[in-house]
Amino acid sequence: MALWLAKKSKLRKYFMQRQAIKDVLYGSLVELSSNKRYWYTSNIKGYSHWTEEGEAAVSELLKTITPMIVETADQELDQRAKDMVMKELRA
Repeated sequence: MALWLAKKSKLRKYFMQRQAIKDVLYGSLVELSSNKRYWYTSNIKGYSHWTEEGEAAVSELLKTITPMIVETADQELDQRAKDMVMKELRA
């Protein structure tokens, strides 16, 4: 039972990291879209859009966050692989 909880807590760390990245991405997009400099809002349905500065800001945001996403995914995959090897060694 203790081993199961230990493994679960190791993977929980990566879940928390993924959730934090999602929160940062969502919060950043909300902030950008609430600024008229970056997001043009129209009363005409479907005409709201990112401004040129907004597109640049979103692109920069993605360039900043993508390495964090990849690193977290790689760490989680590595942990899962280690857990599988340890499970096989114990069997």
